[in-house]
Amino acid sequence: MFPFCIPILLHCSSAPITASATTICGSDVQLSGSPNYSSYGFRYDWYKDGSPILLSDNTGTVSVNSAGNYYAIVSDACQSATSNTVTIATGAVPPAPALNSSAGTFLCNGASTTISANSSGGTVYWNTGATGSSISVSVAGDYYAWEINGCGQSANSSVVHITTGSSPAAPSISSSNGTLLCNGSQTTLTASGIDGTVNWSNGQTGASITVSTANSYYANQTNACGTSGNSNSIVITTGSSPAPPSVSSSNGTLLCNGASTTLTASGVNGTVTWNTGQTGSSITVSAAGGYYATNTNACGTSGASNTVTIATSNTPAAPSISSSNGTQLCNGSTTTLIASGVTGTVQWSTGQTGNAIAVGGTGTYYANQTNSCGTSGNSNTILIGTGGTPPAPNVTSSNGNFLCNGASTVLSASPSAGGTIQWSTGQTGNSITVTAPGNYYAWEQNSCGNSSKQ
Repeated sequence: MFPFCIPILLHCSSAPITASATTICGSDVQLSGSPNYSSYGFRYDWYKDGSPILLSDNTGTVSVNSAGNYYAIVSDACQSATSNTVTIATGAVPPAPALNSSAGTFLCNGASTTISANSSGGTVYWNTGATGSSISVSVAGDYYAWEINGCGQSANSSVVHITTGSSPAAPSISSSNGTLLCNGSQTTLTASGIDGTVNWSNGQTGASITVSTANSYYANQTNACGTSGNSNSIVITTGSSPAPPSVSSSNGTLLCNGASTTLTASGVNGTVTWNTGQTGSSITVSAAGGYYATNTNACGTSGASNTVTIATSNTPAAPSISSSNGTQLCNGSTTTLIASGVTGTVQWSTGQTGNAIAVGGTGTYYANQTNSCGTSGNSNTILIGTGGTPPAPNVTSSNGNFLCNGASTVLSASPSAGGTIQWSTGQTGNSITVTAPGNYYAWEQNSCGNSSKQ
């Protein structure tokens, strides 16, 4: 058939073929000799999976639309060669890959996550510029991918939104009403520097809580990355305004002769302030007056205590006594003894009491007086005597009643009531001497009066 061989093909021990694509993506794939020897009189017998599909092709090309392993036998009259095998697959533009993050979408405290894409056989491209089926990220942001194969490029995947965070710092807490709650009051504890859910030591949650019970309070906070350490502690104490104290005196309420007493406040749970301006649980006083105290603590001041009224005095001076009717009581009369300068109770030497007493008997009388501070010395003394009007004295003449030749006589009268003899001559005494004739008489005079004349 062939009279001679073409010298240019003496070395065609192989006849390579190429494909316009290795995947059928909706249109035919063209297989061609490379180089194409058809112009030199060679024919191509095309095979798919060992079965001929086109024989004696003198174009060196064939179009195929099904998957398989394709090759050609290239021959002329002198020689033949089998081409390489080209595998053709069927395919389509890949779907958008599905993404998955190994550590979720929230990364704490510098952690990282691996984002993986399920590939359908193409090459996965990431918006970070990376390629491959997975990437490792630790920075917050939006991550997506697409896939490219022989049929084209997929749509973008859904976005994986990565956020980052850290475990929260301990909050700081404060009290709106201080740390001492008085008389049932309450306070609001507030946490600041919040980056999560606040948990309180009493089991409550929230940025603030209201408390009225004595305790030590603190808080921590929790977010998606963990729980903080505890905040500062606030120790709440409770109390009440104090009750009024009770005041007593160590030395009673009457101070004698410059004495002093100690006033003491009991039932005290704060600072005692006295109405004198002094402070302390006790004070010493010596002046008359009303004394009371109050009690102050951090919750307020009490009402006033009972008032202790202090009086001052002295042991009384001796009284002075006098008699309304003198000191000589005549003919059964009486007198009133009166005490003056009285500042207490008058006690008489007779045992009687009172500012005045009536007496009718002979005696020595005096008094003293007593008050709460003691008994005075005795008063002056009054000596009371008793008596009566004297009887007429009996007058006698030593020389009779007739005097001769200038003689004289002694007239005598004896007092009977201790009085004084008074004579009609104006003389006094128990006797007188007379020489002249006349009527002579005498009477006795004492403190109770004059006797009749004799």
